[in-house]
Amino acid sequence: MVEAASGRGPESGRHIVGPNGEYLLPPAVVARVLRGEELSRVMDEVTGRTESKKQQGAVGILTNGLFTRAEMWQGPLACALMPFLHPELYPSPVTG
Repeated sequence: MVEAASGRGPESGRHIVGPNGEYLLPPAVVARVLRGEELSRVMDEVTGRTESKKQQGAVGILTNGLFTRAEMWQGPLACALMPFLHPELYPSPVTG
């Protein structure tokens, strides 16, 4: 989930929760992450890359660069900001 808030927290104003990008990881990667390994380290190992989390991220690797880690957050962040950009259309308080 992506959260956006005005002021200094939910108690001071509006607090919005919206969906985030979700994607399927390969089963072997999921198994290792569930055992406590960091996703970026697993992805680096299984793909032969280094520092993938600072570049495309897992989503960029798995889509062959069609969709990068940075792009994954653009839509959800923009959607979380909608009530702040158009407060006249969203009664306060808005919660997810």
